[in-house]
Amino acid sequence: MTKKDYAKITWPIFFQLISLPQKLTGLMPLLFGFAYAQYAFGRIDWINTLLYFVAQFCVALFVSGFNHVQDFKKAKDSKYLETTNIISYRHLNPKHVIYLMFSFLLIACSIGIILVFRTNLILLFIGGAAIFVAIFYTAGPIPLSRLPLGEMLSGPVEGFGTVFIASFINMPYLPIFCLFIPNGLLI
Repeated sequence: MTKKDYAKITWPIFFQLISLPQKLTGLMPLLFGFAYAQYAFGRIDWINTLLYFVAQFCVALFVSGFNHVQDFKKAKDSKYLETTNIISYRHLNPKHVIYLMFSFLLIACSIGIILVFRTNLILLFIGGAAIFVAIFYTAGPIPLSRLPLGEMLSGPVEGFGTVFIASFINMPYLPIFCLFIPNGLLI
């Protein structure tokens, strides 16, 4: 395809590209983590909460779009490309899509660094592991999604990791081993 043959990414195409309905269900662990922090610790740091919400949403956008690009690049079935992969059947420029998705990842990582400064260094390691899984779930010669280990890594990262970080950012002065004990009591 030449540059003229590519379609523009309009809002309806963008919403389809990022799988918007799935993003809404993906907010549940995030909201659960915020609710847990309020219940167990009686406080919400609204700045950290807003920052993490935006970062988590950007990661979710990145993952969906990046998966579409990787599926497009690795697809061998022409029927799949014609009917299922949005990049192919909407005639989107894969380079533009990947640039857009990495923009979301850059925003998320930048916000993550801000949150590390607002909380503590533990968040850098937890967030870094989550970003690693997000990228390599579909990237590389053998993506994690193609391995039995893939779901075992992505499930806990998206489920437990999201809840943990959403809670952790709301109580930066507690030691990590106090995090999931209600009211911060040590047993």
